[in-house]
Amino acid sequence: MEQFGGDVALLRTVDAIEFSSQEAVMVLGQREREPDADELSSLEAIVAFDGTRPSFLVRDGEVDLASSFSTSQWKTTLAPRLRELAAFASCVGRVEIGGSGIGTAFLIAPTLALTNRHVAQGVADFGTQGIALHPNIFLDFGREHQGRANYDRRQVLQILFAGVDAVVPPIDHGRLDLAVLEIAPSSLTGEAADRVLALRTDLAEVPADTIIVGVGYPGDWRRWTPPALRTEYEAMIAKLLAGDIGCKRLAPGACSGMLEPSPGNVLWTVTHDATTINGNSGSPLGLLRGAGRLKAVGLHYGGQWGGERTNWAHVLAACADAPVTPDGPTLRSALAAHGVAL
Repeated sequence: MEQFGGDVALLRTVDAIEFSSQEAVMVLGQREREPDADELSSLEAIVAFDGTRPSFLVRDGEVDLASSFSTSQWKTTLAPRLRELAAFASCVGRVEIGGSGIGTAFLIAPTLALTNRHVAQGVADFGTQGIALHPNIFLDFGREHQGRANYDRRQVLQILFAGVDAVVPPIDHGRLDLAVLEIAPSSLTGEAADRVLALRTDLAEVPADTIIVGVGYPGDWRRWTPPALRTEYEAMIAKLLAGDIGCKRLAPGACSGMLEPSPGNVLWTVTHDATTINGNSGSPLGLLRGAGRLKAVGLHYGGQWGGERTNWAHVLAACADAPVTPDGPTLRSALAAHGVAL
């Protein structure tokens, strides 16, 4: 209740934040240049923050379970794992052009970070002669609301490798939406400088109803929402997300099973319902089961907000044999060359 300023009416209307695909197609047509009907499915999911899938802020490196309204048992579920969740979140940074966020990435080695190919396409030119990184690209592990504005900020040096095919709308789940960034060494000392997320190598399929968490930097939903929806919805969502645009958050949810691939493609996408919006692309997913340090099992790459809400993530172990350059090495062998096991 405190998160919403005691506004009972607002809480009652949160459930109404549901945009059908028909509404989206209709209003998107009113703008000079917006995604067409097919492109809708390649956007991050715009979701209702109704408490069933909260989105907790990370402040000063800790997950703040009081920062998001929750109507379920998430706080009870997450409280015993706060230390592991903080370690997981510490490896996640915001991909930036100058100081503006464009997506999320996470450490898989002290100077390597994993993100989506479509995020990498926003900071580099992919050509037949190689990948040319744009200037002033950074990875910042801070960007916390009322916490650390900057933390362990590092320059991105190059895109080492990525999925072979360009990721363009409409979304094609058969394309590997993955890229590996080389970044400058940390200026921190001790264990903090060497922190990484280990990858789950033993799980190529994630069962339905598995509890997961994702950490990322959800951005401004209004970037993609047309004026026709900026009425009661804007006031409501703006209040729910006040001051939090582009800041680090941890979102719990559940998997709903593997997405059946089209003929000739690999079974490598799991669907999930953790709260994500634009900016979460490149977020790691961790399984909240078993004891010990959380590992990255998945790489979030998109979602749809028309019709039934669905989000998508690559299961990393299932992607191990995919090529990362034309006629080149597999993801597993390319990572192994840099000391990363998959």
